[in-house]
Amino acid sequence: TNSYAVDQSLVGTDVVARVYAVAEDDSLSSGFAEYIFKILNAPTNLTYEDGTITWDTVDGATGYNVYFDGKISFTEYAQSYVLDRFTEPKTYQIKVMAVGDDSLNIENSDYCEAIEITKLDIPKNIRIVNGVVLWNEVQNIKHYTIYLDNEEPVQITRNQLVLPQSLTAGSHFIKIQSCGDEKTYISSVVSAELYFEKLSPVASLYIENGSVCWTANLQATSYMLYVNGVPYQTTNINTTSVDFADYNSGTYSLNIKPIGNGGNILDGDLMADSFEVTKLATPNNLRIEADNQNNYLVWDEIENASAYSLIINDAEPIVVEDNRYLLQVEAGSYSIRVRALGDSTVYINSNY
Repeated sequence: TNSYAVDQSLVGTDVVARVYAVAEDDSLSSGFAEYIFKILNAPTNLTYEDGTITWDTVDGATGYNVYFDGKISFTEYAQSYVLDRFTEPKTYQIKVMAVGDDSLNIENSDYCEAIEITKLDIPKNIRIVNGVVLWNEVQNIKHYTIYLDNEEPVQITRNQLVLPQSLTAGSHFIKIQSCGDEKTYISSVVSAELYFEKLSPVASLYIENGSVCWTANLQATSYMLYVNGVPYQTTNINTTSVDFADYNSGTYSLNIKPIGNGGNILDGDLMADSFEVTKLATPNNLRIEADNQNNYLVWDEIENASAYSLIINDAEPIVVEDNRYLLQVEAGSYSIRVRALGDSTVYINSNY
């Protein structure tokens, strides 16, 4: 054979190689050909940090070949190289060779031991569930960087974020980046924006026909009404009032918020100020009193009542201003019910 593998122990030293051709008849063997050369040591301490690889200088090298993602780049008289081609989320192999000088018979080194750098995957399947932003977990992260609207970015280590209650009503967006240690794991690009909406608060509560009412929010799916702090959720968007028939007389503090869809439409805030209402007491002590051959239905006066409503034998209601009513009926048995009427401002009709 006309080749010979140089022993690794000779790498980095000046080597004198002498070769001659050997014949069966030694008298016919050639003279010696001499070749003096040096094989460079492979670079050592190859490291990566913040976009740049570095290594220890190799004596006698005129430059270095950098192998990165299947391609070789030459850098002259340097011991560092900027890498900016981490385009895909995958693992990249990087290694460096010291380049010699043919004119001085200095041969290239072998490649050093390769290092592997992984570009992290972008967070995927970003979604909102009941006010919590979720996404698929990315392995080997140092943290996630959260960009919420144009606020200062925040860093978290879990793959979920509870959206702050302080968000204002209106449109918002969020985007997320997987961040590595920038040594072995490189940060991903930032995800696309996920847009979402926070509902506007209910403008006001008001009283109508003995019920607490409000104006519909067309994006809401229902409403949460708080009565003295106790929640009462309406069944659907078409319900924009609550009948107080099941509540006892007394004063109540009310507040309300619109409910979103559990996804990209968030619940709105409560109204800034609670709405105070009073349900009137039910008229009692109903009795018949005679006056100058007239019969009157009389009951105890109810404080803050604006009028009273009477129903006789399930007929149409009769509204009277005072706590008495002239009975003009034929002889017979009658069922009479009375309730106090509010003012459609802060006083709710009583029960019959």
